[in-house]
Amino acid sequence: MKYEVLLRPEAETDIGETYRWYEAQATGLGDEFLRSVDACLASVQRSPMAYSLIYKDIRRV
Repeated sequence: MKYEVLLRPEAETDIGETYRWYEAQATGLGDEFLRSVDACLASVQRSPMAYSLIYKDIRRV
């Protein structure tokens, strides 16, 4: 069963800022960061219960 992964606007902003920071360090590093984020989100979508429960029904990757 696939689950829907929702990102809060604040998370999207953080991801964008982090992408720009990594790109400022080295060209292409931001893209590598985004690939890692995408892989984590895909993994969460496939198996959300595989990750540690940190509070009520909130899990952390």
